Amino acid sequence: MKGPDLNDLHREKGEEAVRTASDSARSFEPDDFGPDEQAHAEGNGEADGEWEPPRNPWTVPVLSWRDPETIPRRVFLYGHCYARGFVSATIADGGVGKSLFKIVEFLACATRRPLLGITPTERIRVLYWNGDDPYVEIERRIHAACQHYSIDLKRLLAEGWLFVGTRDKQPLCLAEMKGRSVALNQSTIDDLCAFIRQKDIGLACFDPLRSVHRLPENNNDDMDIIGDAFNVIAERTNAAIGLDHHIRKMASGQSEVTAADARGATALINKVRLSRVLNPMTSKLAKEARIKEDERRRYFRADGGKANIAPATKARWFKIVSVPCANGEDTPTIVVWSYPSPFDSVTAEHMQQVRAMAADGNYRKDSRAEDWIGRAVAKVLDLDLENQADRKQVKTILKTWFTNRVLTTKNCNDKTRRPRVYVVPGDWADEEPNPAPV
Repeated sequence: MKGPDLNDLHREKGEEAVRTASDSARSFEPDDFGPDEQAHAEGNGEADGEWEPPRNPWTVPVLSWRDPETIPRRVFLYGHCYARGFVSATIADGGVGKSLFKIVEFLACATRRPLLGITPTERIRVLYWNGDDPYVEIERRIHAACQHYSIDLKRLLAEGWLFVGTRDKQPLCLAEMKGRSVALNQSTIDDLCAFIRQKDIGLACFDPLRSVHRLPENNNDDMDIIGDAFNVIAERTNAAIGLDHHIRKMASGQSEVTAADARGATALINKVRLSRVLNPMTSKLAKEARIKEDERRRYFRADGGKANIAPATKARWFKIVSVPCANGEDTPTIVVWSYPSPFDSVTAEHMQQVRAMAADGNYRKDSRAEDWIGRAVAKVLDLDLENQADRKQVKTILKTWFTNRVLTTKNCNDKTRRPRVYVVPGDWADEEPNPAPV
């Protein structure tokens, strides 16, 4: 059936009638066209029902002005590690302790206690999903941490502060390959967003990242998609999202890693706004801290890796300790640990003794000399200069004392009239505290 002839309609009823007829026109079936019209429709795709109404062009409006004092501030939940509406990443090699670390962190957030030295800005409900270990192993670790930190886990669970899922209980896959294309599991993403909103979860952690998707990690385009998915989840729920991610194989001779060593394509790490790296203690640092080689893997350091929305943070040290649990076996958890300072055992009395010994003018600054001032320091502090760690400690102390005017030098001739540099007390005032590095 043909529609009205618009030319006749215009002559008989005018322009307004033509507009009305055009606006209310229905989609014609191929049979409604004559031979010439049918050929034209096939060329335009209209005969196959592909015709679309005119669309509004894509534009960008001018930025709306508002008083800058009214712009909402970012909501950091736990130091600068997690922020509402943003994705964070913790990057580490396997076996360093990142899962144990994450468990204590989310317990800190669920209780608002500074378990690892950081006080959460608010008490929040936490979701933790682990794709490496079975549910019972996560149970063991949570109970061990709660026992060590005197947390009433039964009450915490009864009040709904902690939600835990694992690969054997709650399988999770946000994206997978279908042929050569990436297929997002949109229903799973929608369910996850709905759950986070329904339970009012402030922090959702997924450990490790590779367990929540089935995409090739070395493909930037694919990792860009999974990164976007987590950003959408964070924005839709206003929760902080924490991802744990492994590192690639380290190069020969490499002992520490940075965010650039994250496994797979760089697109994922580029998507997160906050990241940090966990590094185990190196053999060199263990020697300097007088820690046995077979014990050093119990110590690790958290370094800032990327901070697009926050200032850089200082490195912090942690230690893995064993907790004797009620089931009769020991289970590890994480505690804060401080790397030893060369001045930990140095007192004001020690400093005064060294100044008094230097007052005789018989000690030199040259560490190769028999009468090196470092020998006086070692004697006072009961250190062994043959020990590499002790010798380095002495040199560090002396460097600080020279900088802070505890000691200074003077040039004079030795007994053979050769010019030498000797150490003497500096102009440091007695009322000043024992100077040490900040």
